[in-house]
Amino acid sequence: MVTVLRRAAALALAAGAAALAAACGGNPGRQDGDGIPPGPPPALPVEEYMPSPRQIAEDGWARTVLMARCLERFGIDSAYPDRRVLRGPATRTERRYGTPDAARAREWGYWLPGDDTAPQDAAPGAAENQVSSGTVAEYAGRKVPEGGCHGEAVRALDGPDATPQTYGDALRTANDMELAAYERARRHPQVRKAEQMWAACMADKGYDLPADVFSASDRLDLPPVRPRPDPSSPEIATAVADAACMGEASVAVVWQTVEAACQREEIVKDPAKWEGVRRTYRAHFANVERVLRDNPPRG
Repeated sequence: MVTVLRRAAALALAAGAAALAAACGGNPGRQDGDGIPPGPPPALPVEEYMPSPRQIAEDGWARTVLMARCLERFGIDSAYPDRRVLRGPATRTERRYGTPDAARAREWGYWLPGDDTAPQDAAPGAAENQVSSGTVAEYAGRKVPEGGCHGEAVRALDGPDATPQTYGDALRTANDMELAAYERARRHPQVRKAEQMWAACMADKGYDLPADVFSASDRLDLPPVRPRPDPSSPEIATAVADAACMGEASVAVVWQTVEAACQREEIVKDPAKWEGVRRTYRAHFANVERVLRDNPPRG
């Protein structure tokens, strides 16, 4: 009976969050809205203005390729291999609001699926560091580009139309907005209520935790690195309970709905600025795609 009543309260809470499409301020909003439609919560608007996790990885791969080609001109073999393996979350919202889904929790606990430990690369030598960073003006009789091979790679990916805004500028703008919206949403009364319901659910399962959905995994004191994820039975049990309570309290749905509203509020304040961010981001990744297409992995 407790679970049924709490689930009904969670649905009412989600309905209130759905009514926040126009605002994400301190007002908790209506509690008698039409509810959230079936399916996932609304996409985060900032995703139109910043890279996905895969694009972030691709940007790194492209920089590695360009720097390696630059170093070759100076007779230096890069210590960093052209290894194009995607690691970490697959989307911006995976693990953003807490634990994984129940199926993953049962197999991996709080770890991402697969081997989280990347192979160790050799440390670059002094020559590579100097030419990469541009701390020397000349090497092996050749002029080092401004900012070194790293600077050359950045300019190649930004392209000739990067002024006055570079990709780095655009990314900082989007990151700052995303972080502020995330924290603003986290403090919203609807989200706090959802976390309190999560904590009550966890208490029913024997876990005495504060109303903070990240506290369950924090209490386990997981080591940051190990050869392969090998979750213990207590970790799996905690993660499974956590996932169930997250679903029962609709934490992710409420939080993402409120956060999306917060992001929309910021974007509509200055549409011209955000259109500039979008153009810069898209131009940059068109260059990233070209570099990776023109330079397939070696070996």
